[in-house]
Amino acid sequence: MEPVIRNFRSIYTPEGRAAHLIALDDNPPTCTMSYSEIYPGKTSTHHTHPWEHEVYILKGSGTLVCDGKEYPVKEGDAIFIREDVDHYTLNNGGQGVMRRIEINPLIAAQSGGPGAVSSI
Repeated sequence: MEPVIRNFRSIYTPEGRAAHLIALDDNPPTCTMSYSEIYPGKTSTHHTHPWEHEVYILKGSGTLVCDGKEYPVKEGDAIFIREDVDHYTLNNGGQGVMRRIEINPLIAAQSGGPGAVSSI
């Protein structure tokens, strides 16, 4: 089987750039991978979902908010977010654009993604 090798393809949102690096169309057996940027003063979407996922901070710093509790995050941090946790990431670290990689189980993409809780 040939490997999937993909460079960054971006779309622009009000919060920053985002791209699906490994998606359902690639037929991955266990998980998908996405890249996102969060501009200074902006957040990822405020949401919850019934699956766990992992996030790795490539660049920048800010605040991860899980069920209302704040956790500082920075470049090099690996984050495990449990299922059914209301969460979002705020880029308030003063280091410019925050860049992150997110790994989600297949059910996330198969179900259409996370359900938004509210807009921040």
